[in-house]
Formats: sequence, structure tokens, C-alpha cells
Amino acid sequence: MLDWFRNLFATRQKHSLPDLAAFYEASDRLLAAVEKDLGSRAAIKFFESLIFQYLQDLMKQIQDLQIVKVSFENNRYKIESLPVGSSAQHLDLKNILRISDTEPVRRVRREEFLLLPDQKLVGGLNIREALVVHLTTGEVYFLHFRNLHPETENLVLFLEFYFKGLRTKLKQNLRLNELDQFSRDLRKNLDENIRHLRETERSLKKRSYEIHNILEISNELYSILNVNQLINSALLTIVGQLGCQKVFAVLYDPLTRKYSRKFMKGFNKEDHIVFEFEVDHPLAAFFAEQHSGLTTDRLGNEPGLETAARLFEKYGVEQVAPIYYSDRVKGIVGVGSKLHGQPLDYADQEMFSILINIISISLSNAQTYEDVKQMSFTDAMTNLNNYRYFEDRLNEELFRAQRNKGDVGLIMIDIDFFKNYNDTLGHQAGDDALRALSMVLKNTVREDDIVNRYGGEEFCIIMPGMAKSVMYIMAERIRENVEKHVFYKEHVQPAGKLTISLGGASYPMDARDFDGLVHCSDKALYASKKNGRNRFTLYDVNFENN
Repeated sequence: MLDWFRNLFATRQKHSLPDLAAFYEASDRLLAAVEKDLGSRAAIKFFESLIFQYLQDLMKQIQDLQIVKVSFENNRYKIESLPVGSSAQHLDLKNILRISDTEPVRRVRREEFLLLPDQKLVGGLNIREALVVHLTTGEVYFLHFRNLHPETENLVLFLEFYFKGLRTKLKQNLRLNELDQFSRDLRKNLDENIRHLRETERSLKKRSYEIHNILEISNELYSILNVNQLINSALLTIVGQLGCQKVFAVLYDPLTRKYSRKFMKGFNKEDHIVFEFEVDHPLAAFFAEQHSGLTTDRLGNEPGLETAARLFEKYGVEQVAPIYYSDRVKGIVGVGSKLHGQPLDYADQEMFSILINIISISLSNAQTYEDVKQMSFTDAMTNLNNYRYFEDRLNEELFRAQRNKGDVGLIMIDIDFFKNYNDTLGHQAGDDALRALSMVLKNTVREDDIVNRYGGEEFCIIMPGMAKSVMYIMAERIRENVEKHVFYKEHVQPAGKLTISLGGASYPMDARDFDGLVHCSDKALYASKKNGRNRFTLYDVNFENN
């Protein structure tokens, strides 16, 4: 291709103007060829070198022609003289000013040359005309000549015409390459944005699933109103959501004044006694101030919590968090590492925090329900179980005794001459007497016995597992304790003491259902009152004839 291009003018320089169409075709083909292997600017530089290599060969045959290349680098002109003929002389272009890149080709005359005051053109050439050619930014090719030989004139005319077209073509090519690069950059940015959007879409779908999952979990836990069932379900949920090996919860027990109600998954049975804390333990005080969870290694950096942190680490607990509501720490939950030994990552810790909040609210709801339920089953004055609770519990104990072939004792109690006490001292004194009697009854019976206020001045005691043969011993203990107790101004009573009468019956000897057992106990109580009061009587079938 290069040889063909060079020979194009070699055959035509003897004639007038070269064949421009053929020259343009050749240059287009050459430019396209070099651009396939080189970048756009590198292609132009290579193409430019070929053009002026050809021009040097061509202008060797034209007398008094010279090419000077001027480059502008680092704010300085770099002069490169390219001699093309034996008669050519050097030209110093340092004195040529106003070489403008805005004019790709410009013909100037001698009088237009601008010289510095103390400089002149080296060699004193009698230059009549010159041609300044710009191809690339910052570079100038300067062709000068001393005569207007027809061959030279034709060449200058052709070059003036051709370089304008070539400059335009190269600028267009550069622009096309810039647009192509811009298009590739746009495509790359578009692909990157599409990838980012897809990742965002996947993240949003995952987040949506997590939110939906959390909503289902919260609805399920909020609906559980039994505390034990709630905590067990919550621990199973934590295991399922985090994929952890171990999880425990310890709740505060007001009866023991300890965090001692333990629930565990994944621990050994002998580990259950470990996680128990006093009410004033530093861990409880710490979580009372900081309501969010933290890892055990961070916990070990807190003053006074080093021992607790080491205990957690010993049993594989990685993170602990408080169950906090009503301005109190109601419990502590801890989780271990994941099933395959991986530590909990940030997403796991965030999920754990969300689950703890749900558990705290759920436990608050369950505890409120228990309190309301307890209020509905509790007599407000004596704080004993009311008749509604007595009815439910007696039926429950009868069912259990029937299934286990056991016994259930029932004692009915009535205060002797209570109307006299109430009328004489007033209802306030009567209410105080009822409360005092309630305390005596609760402090006398066994732990499993259930004391209830039946109504008015009547009470009843359910005694699970109590055989009829030993009921007398318990009943007499109750009667004696009441007789010994000093009630407010009890001397106003007929006997000078506030006493009680008791009647008892037993399942299955006396009755086999709720109504029958209550009936038999009531009959026995009536017999005690009929026979002088302040005594206990066991049911006898002969009572039915009286």
C-alpha cells in the first residue's frame, strides 16, 4: 500500500496537477488500513510520517524547496529541518510568530514574516512565498520556496488544497473515534448501571422477603399469650432465622428475685444451672442502661462484666441482648455461632436485634394478659382466687385425679357469727378480718393446696392428692391456727374469739364430679355449724337424710 501510494505522484510529477481523486482514494485506504491496528492518534502520526516521507522524495526533484517541522512542547517551539533538495538552505523559525492552530493551511508572503528586533532569517534567503501546514495540534510543517516554477506552483496549489481536505478528514476521523470511545464509555456505564440496578433489585427483593418474614414472625409471636410457650417459640424462631447452634433465654422471677426462669436450645442438660443471675447482677445493671445487645468480646471490655463474658464464651455464646420493657430488664437472650461454625455477621446481628425487639413486645403482651387474667381470677379484697377460678381449678383437679386414679379433698369454711362481728364493728373491721383470715389460711395449707374465697364470709380449699382419711389432720390445723390468731376486737364475738366452722368431702369416696363434691362439703359444713361451730366435720352419707 505504501509503495503504491508513493508511486502515485512519481508517475504524475512531470505533468501539471496530480489526480486528486486517486490520491484521496489512496489516502483513505491507507488511513483505514493503519487504523485497524493502531489507536486513532497513533494512526494519524503514522499516516503523517508517510505523507511527508513521500513529500521529501517528491520535492527532492524541485529546486529550492525546504520543509521545516515546528512542534510545540512544554510551552516551547521545537524546530526540525527536513532538507529535501541539494540547494535547500536552513531556515530558523524561532523568529516566526503567530503560528495559529486555527488555520490548518495558510500561505504567507515575505513581508508578513515577523522578526524579533535583534534576529533575522538565517542564510538571508530571498523567500517569495511560504506554506504553513497544520495536521495535528501543536505541530506545524512549514514549506518555503524561492521561485514560482510551474511544477512548484502546481505542487503548492495541490498541497494547499489537499492538506485542507486531509486536515478536515483527520479531524472527522478523530471525532468519530472520540464518539466511538464515548459510545463505548456510555455502554460500559450503562452495563454498570444495569448491573447495579439488578443488584439493587435483588437486594430489595431480599429485603422485602425479610420484612415479610419478620411480619409473619411478629404476628405469630404477638398471638402467643402464654409466657412459656412464647419463649420456646421465640428461641426456635431465632435458631431458624440465624441458623445458630445454641440459644438461651433467662427471665426474671419475682418470687426468687433472680433471673432464674431458664429456656435453652442446643445446650446440655448440665449447662442449665449456669445461666442464672441475681437481680442486682452487674449484667442486669448494664443492660438497664444500654438496651441493645452486643458481642461477648465487647462485653468483656465493660467494667465488672469480665466474668460474665468469660462464662458466655466458655459455653459458646457469641452475642447477648436484653428483653427490656416497662423500663426494666425482664430477661436476657444469648445466641451461639452458626451451625457450621461461622460467626454471626452484621446481617445476623441486625436480625437478632429485630427479633429481640419483637420478643420484648410479645412478652410484654403475654405478661399483661397474664396480669389481666390473674385479676379476673382474683378476689380484690383478700387477694385469694375467686369463685370463677375455684370452679375451673376444681374441675381440672378432678379430671387429673380421674386420669391418675388419685384423690382430691375439698374443705368448705365459714366464719362463725360473722354478721355479729360485722354489725358491731362495722364493715371496715369485717373486711380487715376477711383479709387476716385469708393470710392465716394461705400460711397454713400445703404448697399445692389452693385457697379460694367462695363468697361473703365463706372460703374453700382444694387439696389435690389428699385422701379422706388424712383430711381431718389438715382441717384441725387450720381451725386451731385461726382460733389462736388475734383478730381486731374479737372479744365482741359470742365466744370471745373469732372462729371458723369447716366441712370436708373427698373424691372419689364421697362424690365424682364438681357439683357432687361441693354439695357433700357443704353438707358437712352445715353439720359443723349445727353441732356447735368451731369444729371440722367430714361428710357422711347419713347427712342426706337430715
